[in-house]
Amino acid sequence: MEDNTQNTTPKYAGIKPNKDGGTGAFVGSLIIIMVIILGGIYVFNSIQEQIGFTKTESAATGSTETGTKLNEQDDVTSLEADLNGSDIDNLDKELDAIDAEFENI
Repeated sequence: MEDNTQNTTPKYAGIKPNKDGGTGAFVGSLIIIMVIILGGIYVFNSIQEQIGFTKTESAATGSTETGTKLNEQDDVTSLEADLNGSDIDNLDKELDAIDAEFENI
């Protein structure tokens, strides 16, 4: 007579999965994130160059002069002196020039 009992132990019961293999995915994710960030910076800079924007360029005069030097102090009298010394006579001309530039885009 045959014995119908089967071995219920799976073939691979003694082998445990390796849980140390997550570093490749982590490094790959970091590389992808860095490429995306660098690509964003490149696109942002190229858009600024297409517009012709520079930090110190004046829209009305086209000069690179930033104006009067302001005090670096933050007390009330220094701030008031900076406000009184600021040249805002040509502010309307500058705003009109900025509007004209946006209309040309």
